[in-house]
Amino acid sequence: MIRSAALIVFGILLAFSAWTIGGTAAWIYLALYALAIAPGMPVGFALFGKDHAAAWIAGAVIGYALTAFAVWAPIAARVPSRLTFVAAWAILTALAWFLSSKGSASLASLPRWTPAGSSALLAVLVVTLAVAVPPLARVGRADADGNRYYRAYFTADFVWHTALTSEIAKFSMPPRNPYLARQPIHYYWTYYLLPAAISETGPEPVRNVQLCLKVNALMTGLLLMSAVFLAAWTVAGSAVASGVAAALALAASSGEGLYETYKLWSRGVPLAELRNWNIDAVTAWPPFAGHRIDGLQRCLWYVPQHSMAYALGIVALAVAASAGSAATITAIAVSGIALGCSVAFNPLVGGIFALTYGLAIIADGWRRPRGLQAIARHALAAVPVALALAWCSSNQMIEGAGGFLQFGFLGHSRQQPIETFLLSLGPIFVPGVAGLLVARTFPVARPSLSPSSPWYRFS
Repeated sequence: MIRSAALIVFGILLAFSAWTIGGTAAWIYLALYALAIAPGMPVGFALFGKDHAAAWIAGAVIGYALTAFAVWAPIAARVPSRLTFVAAWAILTALAWFLSSKGSASLASLPRWTPAGSSALLAVLVVTLAVAVPPLARVGRADADGNRYYRAYFTADFVWHTALTSEIAKFSMPPRNPYLARQPIHYYWTYYLLPAAISETGPEPVRNVQLCLKVNALMTGLLLMSAVFLAAWTVAGSAVASGVAAALALAASSGEGLYETYKLWSRGVPLAELRNWNIDAVTAWPPFAGHRIDGLQRCLWYVPQHSMAYALGIVALAVAASAGSAATITAIAVSGIALGCSVAFNPLVGGIFALTYGLAIIADGWRRPRGLQAIARHALAAVPVALALAWCSSNQMIEGAGGFLQFGFLGHSRQQPIETFLLSLGPIFVPGVAGLLVARTFPVARPSLSPSSPWYRFS
């Protein structure tokens, strides 16, 4: 009953949010987005079982990634059209459902889903809508003279993404740089394949690049925060703890807003001046002039391509946390697909998640009998990652990127590192550490886990 009520409430809020952003055309795009995630649903069901919200979250995230490749295939074959896009999607969907129907039991064991979990997840999604919708609804708003307005960050990111998506919609591979037409785009554009295809070949009401990008970003933000909730649920199994953690991660991870508010108040400056400050970059300016750490809200507004890479990586880590090094070959393969897709959406982010997955498996397998053999089996997950890197390289996405990646205590990170870290992440870092310390002292019983789960021994 609670689950059905939560779905109804979420559906109403999502419909209203989409209408606020793009009117009835946004509803059409939502329907197309629902079709786009369909190929991943059987994969999610196979992973976590149809009765668990994790299955729907993982399925939607993986489905979007698979559909992106289904869009890419006709473009790469130089036969792009509405018919070929639909045919590629239909073949992929049928194949995914056929292959996933072979098993009956879920591949990974998570804490049992509860009505309280539905309520907590709904609360996180409501917070996500509250953060994401107002800015997205005002992007590119027009005045009485027809002038369109974009705030600074949306000019830097959203307008660039508009140009990028429009270029992809020309269906040449690799896409050309919209600002340097003689060169291909040296950027990871996988995320933008779906909105590009819909804006060019979709129904007439959605043939608007910026409309497609805004609604796509809204849905991606919801999937990201659902995945963040899933990560917390996988480890804690508590509705309240998981909901509070996910909401804090989005809305209260930084103390920069409070700092800037106090500074303006102490100087007698009206707090309305906060509208003219980049709150997420306070630590980058004097008196700190240090390293900046962006919050998750920036993912919702400006960089949804990163959000999808994060969500895909989290799905793989959820499998690692629930099945551990003893995971079946099928679960390992699915984890590898999620990690490979994460790399294809953002090579750096995907690479970090792949490394984290590997370290987690090694840490778990090291304590198990015949652990080395179990760890070696997970090399299968590296195959999709390697293929994704090769795919990115062949499409010239990462050419020249190595010179921008630096490791070490360098540059701005050396300026007041403790102060800037606590200001950027203190509100979530401090309670997170406290939670870990409490968990070590007072282990929480986890009777809903199966004895085969690697977390069962901590129950």
